Order: sequence, then structure tokens, then C-alpha cells
Amino acid sequence: MQKTLIFLLLMLALIPVEAQNISSGLYFAAHTSIKEERTSLILSPEFDASKGLTLDFDIKFRPEEHNYGYVFRIIIDDEKSFDLIANITPEKRALNLIEGNNVYLAFDEELLNQYSWNKWAHIRCSIYPDSLQLIFDNQTLQGQYKFINIKNVKFYFGYSDHEKFHSSDVPPMSIRNIKITNNKNKTIAYWPLKEHLSHSCLDSLYQIPATVTNPTWEINKHTKWVKEKTLALPIYTQICHAPSKGNIYFANSSFVLVYSTIDNTLDTIYPAHGAPYTEINNQLIYQPYYDELWSYDFDPLKQMSIFNFNDNTWTKNDREIKNPEYSQHNTFISPNDSCLYIFGGYGNYQYKNLILKKGRTQDDWIPVSYIEEIPPRYLSGSDYKNRDTILVFGGCGNPQGKQELGVINYYDLYAIDINTFKTKKLWTIPNDTKNFVVGNHIVTDETNNKLYALYFPNDCSNSYILLKSFDLTDGNNCTNYADTIPFSFNDVNSFCTLYYDSLQSRLYAVTNYNYNNKSNINIYSLAYPPLKIEDTLQTVAGHKTRVTKIGFFIGIGICIIAGMGCMYLCYRKKKRRRKESH
Repeated sequence: MQKTLIFLLLMLALIPVEAQNISSGLYFAAHTSIKEERTSLILSPEFDASKGLTLDFDIKFRPEEHNYGYVFRIIIDDEKSFDLIANITPEKRALNLIEGNNVYLAFDEELLNQYSWNKWAHIRCSIYPDSLQLIFDNQTLQGQYKFINIKNVKFYFGYSDHEKFHSSDVPPMSIRNIKITNNKNKTIAYWPLKEHLSHSCLDSLYQIPATVTNPTWEINKHTKWVKEKTLALPIYTQICHAPSKGNIYFANSSFVLVYSTIDNTLDTIYPAHGAPYTEINNQLIYQPYYDELWSYDFDPLKQMSIFNFNDNTWTKNDREIKNPEYSQHNTFISPNDSCLYIFGGYGNYQYKNLILKKGRTQDDWIPVSYIEEIPPRYLSGSDYKNRDTILVFGGCGNPQGKQELGVINYYDLYAIDINTFKTKKLWTIPNDTKNFVVGNHIVTDETNNKLYALYFPNDCSNSYILLKSFDLTDGNNCTNYADTIPFSFNDVNSFCTLYYDSLQSRLYAVTNYNYNNKSNINIYSLAYPPLKIEDTLQTVAGHKTRVTKIGFFIGIGICIIAGMGCMYLCYRKKKRRRKESH
């Protein structure tokens, strides 16, 4: 029962929820950039602000060496500026509303200490003829203010090039969901800062443009891979992902390197005893039920080398380097018996289609018979579809499994029931114009009927990786996402895989190329769900509609005038004929 609950929690952590995770907001380049490359956002809506106004938005501060700067400047009639100035550092935290030389509202530092880095907080600033109000993260400040007659209002976020109120100090922040309302709580404009144009963004109500310089749009993180880390580690470093912990592990005979997806950091564990098996192929997996790393070997009568995080030890210390017997195979841990299962692979000039099973303290591998065999292959991708089903996608091999009979690429998807081990071919797509295989792990999103895979050509050495999606039900709607990732492909010396991290709502692509006595590893991230470039671009909503309507009514008018003209001509013609007949 406990294992089932652990597995269900693990599966929930792996299920992507697409609709809720599309990023929005504008990332401001701050002091780490030269002044000319810092971000500015300018809003100039026209409205009656004589009796007051309210500015609402969400903000997220990030920790950098220099954090001082202008969150916004509300410039009134080009003569007066209300400035929200932030100086949030590990040593001191200040957030003040200032006009001229007067600090009108200042948050208590103890309240600001409750704010966590990289978390969205809400800010509301209200300016009335006789009072001011400022809210930050549900903390409210109010103050009296001498009457001011507000006419024209401009809003500057970050860098300001205003003639009288120039400022280049920009705090490291992101902004989203900007809303401006008048004193009657009527919304004047609303900018989610999500879909956008190249250097502007239109409000979602009236198409009022917001001008942006040096923009970095948060939504664009769904369209471009970010290289997070480049690592040169000892040769044949083994790789695995622990989704429930937000960690990617890199294990070799010297240490276990822990990459945290939560804070993008690396931590090194030096084992007190033992080592993982030194394998050319990647043969490491995270065991969620025991919170262990399992390093495994295919030689007979060899148990797992298990890494225990409690005492930082491996149970084995075999450092012999062996040729892979099941290179580029697929793996999964079964919730039914907590055993490790592998499928497919390549070794000794043969493509494999065996399913092998190995327990935690078991010596040899046990073949598992299954119904409707999958053709022998390697370089395929696998993932859980649900608690009872493993999917195997693509790969290359041949029906006989013998290398001398040639190799063909497969573009099919199989489902394996892990209770009965009955398999079913779900679909196959027509051969691609260029041969491709996929990364070792795929990501399935059953809620949105999608399968994501890292695609790369296997007929060249200087290859590339592209993220693709397919419909789970029939393989249709093949879609390419993001940019390409460089990939050196040299068969058993190369490895790439795709992970979904629910804690960060990100996809991670990890590549490894064993070359020059090093494991050359790269970690890339992409915000989930992946998007196409066109998905991030804002359309001028209503513009084409207005043009169409205008054209429609002009057309109708022309037709009416033309019709009336024809009727008049016909009338004149008939009248002339009557006169001639008399």
C-alpha cells in the first residue's frame, strides 16, 4: 500500500498541467547590463485622472549583486513624479513611495523580510487628490497628501528616458498583469504582458500600446532552450533524474554530482565507500521507493551497486570498464514489485527486444515473456503513460535483430501493460524524409493528448536535437518546438534524454558525449508547455475586424448607391419611352 501511494504521488508530480503554466510577464535587465541595454516599459493611456487613479501589477524580485532601482515612476503633467524605489538585498530591504524629496510611504523592513525571492507579489498604488495608498503583498500603507490636480499621466517602469525624470537604476525584477483604473474603479487598460509584438504590447481591452525597450518576455522561455550548465566530468559518468526531488544526478567513480532544478545549483557528494559500475552505456536509475541510486551491470551474478543517501555509500566497488551488452536501452521501475525492468538495446552486433527484470538484491537478470513482441531496436524513448502502462516510441533496428541484415528506423508507438506484459501497437507514422531516432526518455501528457520526444538524425556525427510532439492517440499533428540543440552523435558514446520537472514546470534536455577521456555533458531547460514562436506573438485584435466592418459597410453603401442609380436610370428610360409612344 505504501509503495502504491508513493508511486501515485510520483505520477502526480510527473503529470504536466499545460493550461496553468504558460509564463507571462516582462523580465527587466538591470545592473548586470550596461545602461543602454536595461529594460524600460512606458504606458501612456489617455483618461480622466483628475479625481485619482490606481495602478495594479504583479512583481517578482530576483537576487542580484545590485538590487537598487525604480520599480515605477508615475509622471503627472510632466512636472511631478511619484516613484516606487526598491532596495531589496540580503542585508537590507526597503520599498518606498517618494515624490521629490519626500518619502511618503515606507514599508517596515520586518514586513519586507517575509518576502521570498523569485515569488510573485502584488503591488497596488492609489493616488487621490488628498491621499496616497500603497499595498505590497497584502501589506497596506496609507498617507495624507496635499491636493493635486491630475491631468496627464505617464507610467515608466524600470529605465526612464523622460526629459525631466531620467533614471537608469533598474531593480532586478519581472512585471506582469498591469492594470490601471480610475477613481470609479473602471478599468482604463490591462496589460497581461504575455503575447506581445517585437517591442510593444497591446492592452487586452482597447489595444493601447505599451512601449518596451530591451525586452525579455517571460513567455519566450517556452520557445528557446536555455543552456543551464556545461560539465566536463570523468569518463562514463552515469545520469538519472529524481523528479520528486527536483534533482538530476551524475555519478562516477569519484563523486555524485547533484544538479538542483529548483535553484540551478550543483552540489558534490563524495562517497565514503564504493562506486557505481563504470559503464560506457548509461546504466543508472533513481529508485523512488527506497530513495536510492541504482547502478546496474549485465554481467551474470552481479547485484546492483546501490547508493544510500543516508550514509553516502555505494554497496559495490567494481571499477572494471566493460563493453555495453544492451546499449541505449529503456528502463522503468515497476510500482508492482519495485523491480528494475529494461527493454531493448544493442550489443554484440545484435538489436534486442527482450524485457529483463532485476530486483534490488537479485543476482541475475530474469527474462520476462510478453505477448505481441516489439521488433528489436535501440535508441528508442520510453515513459509511463499511467500507472499500468509504459510507452515505447521509435528507435532503430530490424525484425531479425541482426546487424548484418541492415537497419531501419521505426516511427511507431507501443504500449506495454506492466501487469500482464501484453503489448499493443498504437500507431506508426510514415517514414520521415530524414531518418531520426529519439532521446532515451520521452514525456507524455495524457491530459492534453501529447507525446514529447527529443528527435535527432542518426545518420551523421555532427547532429542536432529538436523537440517534437505527436498526438498520443494516432501520431498526427507532429509539431516542432523551440530551437535546435547541437549534438555529437557517436552511437554508444553519445546519450541524450528528456525530463519533465513538475517542481519548476520545465523540460530538461541532457546530452552526454564521451570523448577525449571526459564525459562532456550539457543541461538545457525549456519552460513547459513548449510553444511555437507564433504562439507568443500578439495579434492586433479588433484591427482587422474594424477594417473588415468598415469595408463591409462601404461595400453595402456602394451597392445601395449603385442600385439606386440603376433604378433611377431604368425609371428615366421607361419615362422616355412613354413620351416617345405618345
